[in-house]
Amino acid sequence: MVEPEVKILSLSILSPGRPDIVLPIPEDGNPKGLWFTLKEGSCYSLRFSFQVHNNIVSGFKYTNTVWKTGVKVDSTKEMLGTFGPQQEPYTYEMPEETNPSGFFARGSYTARSTVNSVK
Repeated sequence: MVEPEVKILSLSILSPGRPDIVLPIPEDGNPKGLWFTLKEGSCYSLRFSFQVHNNIVSGFKYTNTVWKTGVKVDSTKEMLGTFGPQQEPYTYEMPEETNPSGFFARGSYTARSTVNSVK
């Protein structure tokens, strides 16, 4: 049996009243440096664009962990679903979230996002 292949094409940040920020995914999957900036207290949602090849992907899920100055401040897990192979890209939009605000929330954050399927 051939293992399914999933390729993440882009990640978009959607915020009401602002143009979408479309972040292309580097070939190695690891962006370097400052990737984007969001205003404190703003509402946003994430939209993934991806393709599935070879076989059905079941239990496809998204995990995101956020750190500020080396301390874990947030962790999110979202089940995206089951997807079959097709030529056209799939899109999936996450529920809307709000950025933290206030003096203690200001600063730079580091996040690690992964997508994977149930084996």
